[in-house]
Amino acid sequence: MRKIVISGLIVLAGVVISAIHGVEAQGQDDSPSALEKSAKGLDEWLGIDANGKKWSDYLLLKPLLAEISGDDEVDLQVLANVWRRFTSGEAGLEGERFQAVRKDLEAFLNKQLEQSRSQVAAAAKAADEGYAAPGADAVTKAQAEVKTAAAELNTALLTLPRARAAAEGYFGKQTLTDLAAGTDLSVEQLDALTSKLGKYRWRVYDKQYVDVVPGLKYRNEEEVGGFGGQTYGKLRTALVRLRNARALADDADGKGTYQATAKALAENLAAANKLVGANPKPVAIDIETQTPLPLPAIAQAAAALKKLQTRGEATELSETAVAGYKFPNLVAFASSQFLASGLDQKLDRVTPVNDNILGTSINGTARLLGQTNLKMLTNPEQAGYSVVLSGVANSNSVGYNGPVTIHSTGVTNLHGEKRIHFDDEIGGMRPSPATATAATSTSVNGIGARGPLVEKIAWKRVMESKGQAEAIASQHAADRLRAQMDSEALTTTSKLNKNFEEKYRKPLIIRNEYPREFVTQSSTGLLQVVISQLGLGQLGSPDVPPTAPETDVAVQVHESYVANFARAMLGGQEYTSLELRQMQEDMGGKVKSLEELAKERTAEGEEPNIPETVQRLADTIITFDEEMPVRVEFRGDHVLIVIRTKKLETRKLNDDPAAPEERDFVVGRLEITTLYKLEKDGDNYALVRVGPSASAYLDLPKGQRPSPKESTGKRRIDKRFSEDVFADEKIALGPLDFKKRAGTAKGFGNWAEMPPLPATDARSSSGWFSIGWSMPAAEKKVATK
Repeated sequence: MRKIVISGLIVLAGVVISAIHGVEAQGQDDSPSALEKSAKGLDEWLGIDANGKKWSDYLLLKPLLAEISGDDEVDLQVLANVWRRFTSGEAGLEGERFQAVRKDLEAFLNKQLEQSRSQVAAAAKAADEGYAAPGADAVTKAQAEVKTAAAELNTALLTLPRARAAAEGYFGKQTLTDLAAGTDLSVEQLDALTSKLGKYRWRVYDKQYVDVVPGLKYRNEEEVGGFGGQTYGKLRTALVRLRNARALADDADGKGTYQATAKALAENLAAANKLVGANPKPVAIDIETQTPLPLPAIAQAAAALKKLQTRGEATELSETAVAGYKFPNLVAFASSQFLASGLDQKLDRVTPVNDNILGTSINGTARLLGQTNLKMLTNPEQAGYSVVLSGVANSNSVGYNGPVTIHSTGVTNLHGEKRIHFDDEIGGMRPSPATATAATSTSVNGIGARGPLVEKIAWKRVMESKGQAEAIASQHAADRLRAQMDSEALTTTSKLNKNFEEKYRKPLIIRNEYPREFVTQSSTGLLQVVISQLGLGQLGSPDVPPTAPETDVAVQVHESYVANFARAMLGGQEYTSLELRQMQEDMGGKVKSLEELAKERTAEGEEPNIPETVQRLADTIITFDEEMPVRVEFRGDHVLIVIRTKKLETRKLNDDPAAPEERDFVVGRLEITTLYKLEKDGDNYALVRVGPSASAYLDLPKGQRPSPKESTGKRRIDKRFSEDVFADEKIALGPLDFKKRAGTAKGFGNWAEMPPLPATDARSSSGWFSIGWSMPAAEKKVATK
């Protein structure tokens, strides 16, 4: 699980920014005139010729000037789009004039975000004066929406017997029918049902555990499916609206709640604003006092924001609050040199030849010698690249046409290209049809026939049709190359897309937490991704990322991304101890062997019982906090990790597998913290733990002692996190070793030969964590113009 947490800090897949040869924007002139002056100067310098116009269009200079030159309020989204173009890594953007505009733009963006934050107090005052009681028909309308959505889902399930049986078993056989009939539900029932609809994962285990305890569910065994479908999504949305409408209608002091929430939002944002750009060292839980940390002001502001948004109140205040905290919070990039090193490969393949040309059946072998090369595509809205294949195939074959046998050799020059784009709307990589050309030249080395006359006639006909036969052979070779490139691309992208869909996109869609912005782009120098993870009641980055590492692979993640993404993936989700162990293994983490665990749990003089140990791990259930399961602080060259659990339970033993599951409550909400210091570690960087991890009760009244059962539960969680999650005193951040991931692109690159990439740059400062990995100088390829 420690890998999961760290992955959540510096990751998870892939996001991009580059600010090449730049200087921090903090010292730049942030006035509109400075940006307008540098942008106009660049536009004039580019001129009006075809090349200059291409640059101006690519950089969106005209929309930029239109935004900052008028009297209307600027659209930050337009400016953010322009910023992405200037940080795209396109060859030439490292020039002084381009960099001057980029730095002025970043300073201007930060100033605009600051101004938006300064308007919250006035918006809160206006909201306080503009309270309007909710309409009496809000609940009725929401109930009608639920009824319609449930009826549509029931109709859809009638044609899917297995899915219907699974849904009835999960929700209760009568639940969907009652909803479609308009049966009234309490807020508690609505909460329970929406929680079930937000579930995206099931207890499934690797074969090694199923073999030990046969009653466990195997990883690939289907349990419940379809929760990502449109009909389920419509019902989820309708239930949330009904729940919020009912809660609002049931609030006896609606105006008082409204005013208190708006005030809390404004006051906490004012406190949070003081930390923007600040860089104090984080503080962890004191292991002696075990007092929980105060909830950061930004988190309290987000809680107030969510309350207003779910109740549909103070829309303008909510929009104003988000406006100052909505810059993308995860950016990353990969250089074309890095991608080329992984995707370029030499080809030496021997394949069978089976063809029919002009009635002659041909059989033999062909040896292809060549290479594939990566070519990045310039596309500011959808990242893409081409794999270009060039090679020569030498063949040796025998042709059969009636009584005549033809022995020949051939040389075929091949050229093929396969374009691949990233499209998050379809769930990943989208290959375009391959293109290919071929030119075949053959030599007839001998002809066998039943007699001299037949052989003479055969020679004459072969030579007369040689040109036509070579043209047909060329076309067939091109067709085979296209089919082969399409097949290999489909195999590779299908595997990547499946991982992206199942592990990232689908869970977020099911929980209505998919990023507000997920943009990929590519240039001749970089592949870049920019993500804004911002859901209901969440705030993003309050500023533009700092200058990116000048490395081949880099990630920049803001504190808000980790908290927001963690809520999306972990909030309210249950994990058994066995699942957490399994996840650590899947992500390359170190875990104790089953034998070691069994010995630890066995009394002296008794034999270790591995099946019992596995069963106990599967019967221990940790539920993460709904709103803030994980948060981090990236400041002062330190990283603070804070984890919140909602409860720890154990499953009661029951010999009847069909009986409803019963659990014993062990301990309630806990907070666990660990502090790391970012340090140079030889050629790499590492996070070095500062003291042990510590935990604290979140709901224990002051002065009250926990019960023996609670103390035992807390010790169990402390042990779990201190010995497994945060056991290592030093977490190496490099090198990146792609040999372990080579199977992902099997047959479509040479990732297994990629040298390890050391972490050559890492920073934890003012809310941002930036890390970059560089290829060894000897491995870098010289780009051709």
